[in-house]
Amino acid sequence: RQEALTFLETTKNISTLVEVALDEGDIERALQLLKATKPSGSNDYQGQYDYAQAPNVALKAAERAEEVHPRASIDLYQQHVEHLVAGRGRSSYQVACTYLVKIRSLYEKLDETGQWTHYIAWLRQRHSRLSTLKQELVAAGL
Repeated sequence: RQEALTFLETTKNISTLVEVALDEGDIERALQLLKATKPSGSNDYQGQYDYAQAPNVALKAAERAEEVHPRASIDLYQQHVEHLVAGRGRSSYQVACTYLVKIRSLYEKLDETGQWTHYIAWLRQRHSRLSTLKQELVAAGL
């Protein structure tokens, strides 16, 4: 086991290392691995964790971290929303809205509705030309 982990660390196979940490129930280690790989100078809203290197695994980490590390979940979900919006199309916007509902819920749990308001305003401003996105945000009650 240790030899395999050392090999994965040496080869910088972050996706598999995060997957192993999640399988072992070590959410903190998974988030630490995602955080350690985050490139500097990102244009993300917050972006403390590296969603881009392992999107599917990062989403799993976000889901598992919701109760214990809600801010990390928010960060990863926000990056996923940006990824979905960049993909364009109504179906992508609809999926993005489901994650936005999760983000809003997490901010409410943290009693940080002002942060939510700021974020959703920023998102609307950033993508002000995307009329279909705006329609989907309204349809989702966002």
